[in-house]
Amino acid sequence: MLPSSPAAARLQRKQKLKFQDGVIVSWTIVRHPPAGFGHGPRTVGLVQLDDGSQVLAELLMKSPAIGMRVHPRMSLSAVTAE
Repeated sequence: MLPSSPAAARLQRKQKLKFQDGVIVSWTIVRHPPAGFGHGPRTVGLVQLDDGSQVLAELLMKSPAIGMRVHPRMSLSAVTAE
C-alpha cells in the first residue's frame, strides 16, 4: 500500500529509520543497577542496527546470544519527578 500523501510518506520513512532490527554484538547482566533503575537485575546489550549504527538497549529475552537478531519494542521503564 502506497502512502496517500507526502506527509504520510515522510512519516513512514522516519518510522522505518527509527525502529530498525539489529544483531546483538555483546551483552551483560547488571545485577546491582544504579538508583532509579529498579531493584532486580537487567540484561543490557550492545545492538548493531541494520544501518550500521550501534545502540545500548535492555534485552527482554531470557537467553540472549551474540549474533541473535532482535526487533525493537518500546516500553516505559521509569518516570522521574521532572
